[in-house]
This record gives sequence, structure tokens and C-alpha cells, in this order.
Amino acid sequence: MLVCFSLLLGWGYTVYGQIYINEWMASNATSLPDPQGEFDDWIEIYNAGPNPVDLGGYFITDNKFQPALWKIPEGYPAQTTVPAGGHLILWADEDIAFGPTHLNFKLSAGGEWLGLFAPNGFTLLDSLSFGPQTTDVSFGRSSDGAATLQSFALPSPGFPNAGAAASPVYQAYILRRVPSGND
Repeated sequence: MLVCFSLLLGWGYTVYGQIYINEWMASNATSLPDPQGEFDDWIEIYNAGPNPVDLGGYFITDNKFQPALWKIPEGYPAQTTVPAGGHLILWADEDIAFGPTHLNFKLSAGGEWLGLFAPNGFTLLDSLSFGPQTTDVSFGRSSDGAATLQSFALPSPGFPNAGAAASPVYQAYILRRVPSGND
């Protein structure tokens, strides 16, 4: 069992493998506006651990050949920290001037790969692949941190995943995770 530790100043130790790409929407027309009032793609990160995790310095990408595509800006813990047992929304909108939770890429409604990497830029924490998406239907883990993925007719960004599956259910694959102490 592989367990990696990272010292996050101010928060103590965090176990890699407790941070998940939990839910996302690649075609947001009316479901959730960002703070600027725009309906952009979004990605929800879930922290299954007992301590808050500041994602400042972590990497997120939609290109498996560029693990360090986007480094979540450091120095903004009030905006980039995922509380213990909580969620954080990242906006995949290419509008990085709007703050540290806005990414330099958009999601493809036709399907693609997503990966979340540790601050070292090469330790993969979570990744998955998904197929074609339906407008205003999110996709994610059937419950927070679960291995089973499904679509959601009622998206739950920032809240636990527990909604009814939308129809049709698209196939998605979790490609690799760093095992946690609970795996």
C-alpha cells in the first residue's frame, strides 16, 4: 500500500489519496453561474480526509501528457482550501484573471480525461475519463469519493453526491488513484 505525505503549512499533514475529482459539468448552460454570473464548465473536488487541504500548488489538467498544465495558485488559502469532508468548485473557463479557482482550460462536452496531481507535479492523486456529456447534466461519483460514476439530472456542486441518475447513463472510467489508508 502506497501512502504519500505532504506538509501543508498551517494545516499539518495530509494523506494523498483522500482528494477526489468528485463531480463535473462540461456543458453548463443554466445550472450554476460562477461568481461573475457566467455559466462555465466546473469541476468539484472532494476532500475525504479529516483535515482541510489547501490545493494551492497542486496541478489539475485535462491533458494526460501535460500533468502540470495548470498549477492552482498558491497564497489564497481562503479560496483554495477544501474543508475536511467538504467540497471546492473549480471553474474550467480559461478566465484565470477572475481568481485562483479559475482554470486555464475548458472541459470538452464530447468527453475527455481529467487528472489531479500533487504539488510535486508527478504524483497522480486522482484521474478519470468520461464520454459525451448532456447540457446541464453533471457527471460524478455516485456518492462522495465512491468508485462508481454516474450522471446527475440534479447536479450537486458543493454538496454531497446522492442524486438520482440521469438517463442515459454514460460510461466513465477511473484510470488510476493513489491508494489511501481506506482503500
